[in-house]
Amino acid sequence: MIDKVILTIALISLSLFGFRGFLPHLPAMAITGLYLLAISTVFIYHITSPQKSRRIGEIAREKSFLTQKEIKQILYCQKYCGGKFGEVAVKLKLLTTDQLQVLLRLQPISLPAD
Repeated sequence: MIDKVILTIALISLSLFGFRGFLPHLPAMAITGLYLLAISTVFIYHITSPQKSRRIGEIAREKSFLTQKEIKQILYCQKYCGGKFGEVAVKLKLLTTDQLQVLLRLQPISLPAD
């Protein structure tokens, strides 16, 4: 879907700058309307699409709460013992509960797909 929108915007942009090889000769008002339609489609796509959820480990590394080695240790324990990443990190005393709360506030909420 997004590829088609980007292609449409590129073709319309080319036609606005005088390159009309792919598009038929349309009046300027029609081209402007198509351009606005393409822009509004991209805007609606970005508004309705869910944000990519960032992993807590990535955020913790960016904030210098954890090193890459500690993240691997947590993931290993999580794989074999179960539990959520933050809970395992607190049990291993690699994160404090305050740090975990900060990370949870920074993590965007992922919306369920319909």
